[in-house]
Amino acid sequence: MATPFTISVVIPLYNKEQAVECTVRSVLRQSRPADELIIVDDGSTDGSVARVERLLKVEKPKTPVRILRQQNQGVSVARNRGAEEARHDFIAFLDGDDEWEPDCIAEFERLAAKCPDAPVLTVLLAKVGPGGTVVPERTILPDGFFGEVPNPLDTYRRGYGIMSSSSVAVRKDAWRRSGGFEAGVPNGEDICWWVKLMMTERLAHSGRVVSIWHDEFSGAADRVGAVPYHFSYFLGSSEGRSYLRDPALVKFLASNLPVQIGGRRLAGDREVVAELRRLSRALPLRLKGVSLATSVAPKWVLRAAMSLRRARMRRALPGTGVSALGMHPAHQSKL
Repeated sequence: MATPFTISVVIPLYNKEQAVECTVRSVLRQSRPADELIIVDDGSTDGSVARVERLLKVEKPKTPVRILRQQNQGVSVARNRGAEEARHDFIAFLDGDDEWEPDCIAEFERLAAKCPDAPVLTVLLAKVGPGGTVVPERTILPDGFFGEVPNPLDTYRRGYGIMSSSSVAVRKDAWRRSGGFEAGVPNGEDICWWVKLMMTERLAHSGRVVSIWHDEFSGAADRVGAVPYHFSYFLGSSEGRSYLRDPALVKFLASNLPVQIGGRRLAGDREVVAELRRLSRALPLRLKGVSLATSVAPKWVLRAAMSLRRARMRRALPGTGVSALGMHPAHQSKL
């Protein structure tokens, strides 16, 4: 008899007073309830925890909820602690400013039943765009895809919608093999973890949009001046460079580097551009040329290239068969 599907949801929380109520409510209102919800408060200095506690008093959820408190140590430590405290077979992560549609956990359960040998389950990510529309992220998978992804990292390289820190559930044995999120890293610790999982574990994906990412509370502006960790690790450390035997990883890094370099140049982030250029030297000669060219190209060329890329991605919207979804009422409370 197959092992029953059980799932713990982990929410890392730091100063998300404006958004966390919507996030927690989206978990409590799942059509297939979570078996437990763990909220790890990473030393918030605003009213985030009080907001959650008031919500729990009103909702009186049947789902067991634990609020763990710690001094501020960063989102990686908060996620890792929640995962280690989890009591159930699968661990799903949801950032404290994102949300799930009501069928998200049910979709994870359907995937686990369809692909019992895949310890990594993902659903399609969407972002809130202009005018409050919910725009699916791009993937190369066909409409309605549901099942195991044959080449996860290569698929991710050509469309980032299949994996995010709010659209993944990982079985506990795979979590432990992965080593978790790297502590003390301000940028890219999540991508590094996803890439490791995609290189070493079987991954099943659903093309349904049931995870919504909110950029307005993401704190992206705070990451200026920080080199994305997946480049530092895979290109700048001896341990990371040992993974470069994987051709899919090399292609991912070689295609992602020019995008990062171009964006950082336009943002005036010179030190990061210089470090990314240095790290690109670890790539094979035939692949690092685009990164080097991007680091010296006129800025008008970069702007034109980024505009073309955005247009191409808009034309290639994935799996839902629509260009944008109408706002769920819950989305409005976060905007």
